[in-house]
Amino acid sequence: MELTIDIGNTRVKAATFLNDEVQQLYFFDFENKAKWQVIKNLNPSSVIMSSVKGHSFSFPHRWSNIRCLNFDHNTNIPIVNKYATPVTLGLDRLASAVGAFHLFPTKNVMIIDCGTCITYDILNRDGDFIGGSISPGLKMRYRSLHQNTGSLPEIEHKEFPHLTGNSTESSILSGVQNGIIFEINGFIAAYQEQYSNLQVVLCGGDTTHFANRLKNEIFAAPNLVLLGLHQILKYNDK
Repeated sequence: MELTIDIGNTRVKAATFLNDEVQQLYFFDFENKAKWQVIKNLNPSSVIMSSVKGHSFSFPHRWSNIRCLNFDHNTNIPIVNKYATPVTLGLDRLASAVGAFHLFPTKNVMIIDCGTCITYDILNRDGDFIGGSISPGLKMRYRSLHQNTGSLPEIEHKEFPHLTGNSTESSILSGVQNGIIFEINGFIAAYQEQYSNLQVVLCGGDTTHFANRLKNEIFAAPNLVLLGLHQILKYNDK
């Protein structure tokens, strides 16, 4: 059993893998002080940890006889990172690209990660990570409207499948959600003109809010980062 740990911007995610299949998923808020004890009590054969904030992880002493890998920009990966500033590339973006390469090794892939931010990344059929775009995520847009205006409220997310809002709250819901949908569809259309046989992969914590509302055919892989980390661990174990 292999263990992957992904420390994101808003929560800690972990998964155990056996024969390339997810066995168990774990999600923890940063305030959950019991999270590390739960993870430490697992008995993996090898472990990989990644943090978008650059944190390192002190692996438990009882894991000293197994393979423990802190994923960083110097770690060997099965794709080529052609980002102009590779050390500034988010490790989650890099891991998701490795996961996409594992799923679609012969295709051009567009990876859309709907998390704290929305990222759009391109991995070509040769396994080259080209780069992409970064945009504010769902909750960030709600918060920004409240914090940067004098009277707009900060609202809780709820599904709003309509185009036109008839109240301030529903207008915000429409603007944020439809704005993201139009943005995603626009990026997909633009990249489809540049790359043939383009496979679109949607991942991240807010995947479920948008997967069924996009007009393009996509492959939803909510745990793509964890899958990519697992492939990186296997690649280095070899």
